[in-house]
Amino acid sequence: MTDRGDCTTQQKEKKEDEDGDMNAILAELRLHRKEFKTLKSQSLSLQSQIGEIHSSIERLLDCKVERPERLTADNREDLKAELESKCLTPASCQPQTQHSLTGSPHYPGLEQHGEANANCRLACFYDETTKDRAEDGQVTVDPTKCTYIIFFSADIEDNKVVPKNGVRQRIAFNTLKKRNPLLKTLLAVGGLKNEDQKFKLMAQTQAGRTAFINSAIRMMRSFLFDGLNIDWRFPDSEDKELFTALCQEARTAFDNTPEKFLLTAPVSAERSIIDSGYEVEKIAKDLYFFNV
Repeated sequence: MTDRGDCTTQQKEKKEDEDGDMNAILAELRLHRKEFKTLKSQSLSLQSQIGEIHSSIERLLDCKVERPERLTADNREDLKAELESKCLTPASCQPQTQHSLTGSPHYPGLEQHGEANANCRLACFYDETTKDRAEDGQVTVDPTKCTYIIFFSADIEDNKVVPKNGVRQRIAFNTLKKRNPLLKTLLAVGGLKNEDQKFKLMAQTQAGRTAFINSAIRMMRSFLFDGLNIDWRFPDSEDKELFTALCQEARTAFDNTPEKFLLTAPVSAERSIIDSGYEVEKIAKDLYFFNV
């Protein structure tokens, strides 16, 4: 006759075995789900790269460049540079007139920053929160379509520039420059109306502005950004001179770095905000470009 205690022990062991099997199945399913997401991401990336290659081939086939009779080591690099600047630059970036895009003494020529086309800027804006949207709302970045991509991913805390989300996204973002060596990436800080007070508090003192600028340099250097986009929406009449001081001090600090970081800012399109919030002639000397 079987002891009741033995039955209870056997039932308990059986349940534990069943629970163990279920946990193993769940763990395997989670692993498969993770692998599926990875494969899906890689598939989307490959589709994007195939599209870029197809577009590049189409532009090269339609491009009119004088080919040398014979390709040699001497003319190979010259031909490659001409093909990149004339054929692989987006059509909207082809120069229509010869003119300077900046009156800033800090940027005497765009060529010094490695731009293939010194008469054009095509700046694109990418918000990293798009990765959290539903599938149809997600955005795939094509680095061949832009000369600049502004990456929206930084906030202000204690007068310092801090990341809004994880590190991996910023590192992955700047690998886009491997697919377009002429691409420049800019880190945007601010951007939301409720962050206006953070800018106000930071800009009120030179110590606050210095902390902001130094932290921006550290972050740009750490994540391989080429410049900073100060997205203050928007300075008012009380902030006008503070915004100018912030731009001037940031430009001076950036000029003293080996990287010579770029400095840009979005501005309002409304005349009333422009008149009350910006000393346009002054900040134009320190900003690489405005975006509206």
